[in-house]
Amino acid sequence: MYGEVWGTSLAEMDMDAGLSVADSAYTQEALPLHTDMTYYMTPPGLQVFLMKKPAEIGGHSVFVDGLRVLELLERCRPRSLELLSEQVRHFVSYDDDQGWDLQAAAPVVSLFQHGGRRMLATLRHNDLDRLPLSWRHLPDSDGDTRMKVHLELYLAHALLDRIVASPALRLVLPLQAGEMAVVANHRVMHGRTAFEGSRDVIGCYLGADELHSRMRRLRLPSTCFDDHYEEYMA
Repeated sequence: MYGEVWGTSLAEMDMDAGLSVADSAYTQEALPLHTDMTYYMTPPGLQVFLMKKPAEIGGHSVFVDGLRVLELLERCRPRSLELLSEQVRHFVSYDDDQGWDLQAAAPVVSLFQHGGRRMLATLRHNDLDRLPLSWRHLPDSDGDTRMKVHLELYLAHALLDRIVASPALRLVLPLQAGEMAVVANHRVMHGRTAFEGSRDVIGCYLGADELHSRMRRLRLPSTCFDDHYEEYMA
């Protein structure tokens, strides 16, 4: 398990456990769709949400399949997917109170080849954790080329956000008390609608390897190395 079991109710949190609350998740605001812990060198594969107390108004959980988003992105503008899978971006989480300074550098989209197919390994998408683009991280070339790549990359992020915001791609779940959602954090983005009153969720992060191990033991397809794993693109 990554870290501790956490909760979104500040009144019940044990601040001595070293859990950071420097996060918009601890507000009543809507949360944009994102993946978690983009600032970890290896983000957790699974995120577990258990609804303890739903909000009186709003606070619905929202999910979007990143695989579908990337498919639409490539159809709209292949160059955008190319840039997001090639250009390294920097992600940071800093909390002075808890002594956190977490940083990672990786492309937003990590792809790999398997069996002649291009597969999605990890999607890191969180506009709140990603640092602004720096010219020194762009390809070593003349100023005009760097400026072109700089603008193309910002356009790629804008197009990605536009596709992610499409209502047609969203699964909205008004989780009730006692209901749980397990999210594939390397692929699925999650968010939340704004709410009124209190809303208490507890959760944790897990590695995906344990899940894949159990699925294989049960003779269930689990990863790209299984025959029935979904391909990203031929």
